[in-house]
Amino acid sequence: MKLHVYIYILIFSVFLSFFQCISSDITGNTSETGNPSVVATLYNFDGSPASGVVVYIRPKSTLAKTPMVLTKISADTASTITDKNGRFTFESTLETGTYVIEAFSGKNAVFIDSVKITGRDSTILLPSVKLKPTGTLKGEITLSGGEDPRKVFVLIFGIDRFAPVKEDGSFLFENLAEANYDLRIISSLDDYEVLDTTGIIVNSDQITDLGTIKLPFSGIPIPKNLSISYDTILKIVTITWDKPVNSSVKSYNIYRRNVRFNTLFERINVNPVVDTIYKDNTIAIDTIYEYTVAAVNSENLEGNKSAVESVTVSGSYRISDTLFTADGTIQSITTDKNGKHIVYVRKKTRTTNGYSYKVERYGQNGEFLNSWDIPNSFEEMHFSNKIAVDDSGFIYVADPLNKILKFDSSGTIIKQLELSWQCDVRCLSIFKDTLYIADMFSQKVYAYSTSGDSLFSWGGKGFTDGRFENVNGIICDPSGMIYVEDFLDESRVQVFDNEGTFIRSFRSSDLGISIISSVKDSLILLTGSNMYGCDLNGTL
Repeated sequence: MKLHVYIYILIFSVFLSFFQCISSDITGNTSETGNPSVVATLYNFDGSPASGVVVYIRPKSTLAKTPMVLTKISADTASTITDKNGRFTFESTLETGTYVIEAFSGKNAVFIDSVKITGRDSTILLPSVKLKPTGTLKGEITLSGGEDPRKVFVLIFGIDRFAPVKEDGSFLFENLAEANYDLRIISSLDDYEVLDTTGIIVNSDQITDLGTIKLPFSGIPIPKNLSISYDTILKIVTITWDKPVNSSVKSYNIYRRNVRFNTLFERINVNPVVDTIYKDNTIAIDTIYEYTVAAVNSENLEGNKSAVESVTVSGSYRISDTLFTADGTIQSITTDKNGKHIVYVRKKTRTTNGYSYKVERYGQNGEFLNSWDIPNSFEEMHFSNKIAVDDSGFIYVADPLNKILKFDSSGTIIKQLELSWQCDVRCLSIFKDTLYIADMFSQKVYAYSTSGDSLFSWGGKGFTDGRFENVNGIICDPSGMIYVEDFLDESRVQVFDNEGTFIRSFRSSDLGISIISSVKDSLILLTGSNMYGCDLNGTL
């Protein structure tokens, strides 16, 4: 009987020893209390066991704490260290749910995604994993409202780190294990929604570039790039702005204030403005106005107002600067197409047959460049613009003998254009390769090519639109519009297209001076021995 008892005890001892041996193999270096929930073996990149490596396990929904008023969604749930064989375990204290596992060793790392724990008594034996060189994730954040992107943060689910966005919108995650990641992009700015992206692939020892990411905007955008121009002829202020990308904008409201009287901003549009342009004709001369624009959404809610822009409303002409004072009398003046060189004809001395003249060239700041005499004697030119410069820099000077002399910038005569009618040329102007000649004798404008070919003409003596009583000046603006001054008791300026079609007219009695030349959005004017720059603040 005792022999049987001894045999039973021996068998039980062997069985208990075998069970403890199996239990020891599974639990590794962790506590032996309870059944392990997760078990795996970690290897280095060269295949050797990765011993002494810290391994973290976190819920997949974990997000790091950012400088915003946010708290970490979930703390690290557990960590452990691999044993000499690279084996690690996590005990059954883990709650049920979906987890991720992350481990680092120098510049190598591993990320195990979507580890599901269904119960405390269940044991999950994961496949062996290998540490690999880390990769990099980068991108660029743009905000449709133009706000500071440094108030945006990029987070990765399951990772206890975040990437701040720099001033240029860029962000960077370094030392990421090879895996597929889910991102969340958040902002401390109002009116921007949270953006989640899934399945972002980061490969070992490579850079994943997400390119440009636009954070969803849910608010009412502020109109950007407000621009203002003033038409001195029509007396209209035109306001334009950029169209926002946000489709919720239904219309705009325009606000204006009088700076001189320090008034408050008041809405000036009666009806909603649906386009990105507004024309204001309810203005007073010699006044400074400020404008701002606000967008309105589909619910008739108005957003914040744009940056303020100002405009000075003046008469048709306003002296803005004196360039320099010339010795003697300036008879005609013009500039090249960029306004960098000023060219004029100066009366020199009286001769037996009339007067002698010379051409002088100056820089835009008044510095002298060169000069040359005009051959033969001219009758007196009066105050008419008998000089023009084409786009190639050739200079044209009219004389009263039915000729127009074409010079290069050094003063060499390139060509003489013989005019085919008896004329009294008062002024010249050029648009592209067409020379426009205003003739006092016929009261017409003649168009010639710069090579000397006659093209067409229009006008004739009369008071009606398109006819002239005393043609006295002509200029072409950069768009090809032609302005002809008809000098009577008060100067009438008629506007034509470059084919001679009448567009409109206006009076310049307040100026008392001829139009001499157009430089970009300004006029060059002449009176006595002084030369002035006159801005237009609009279309002339």
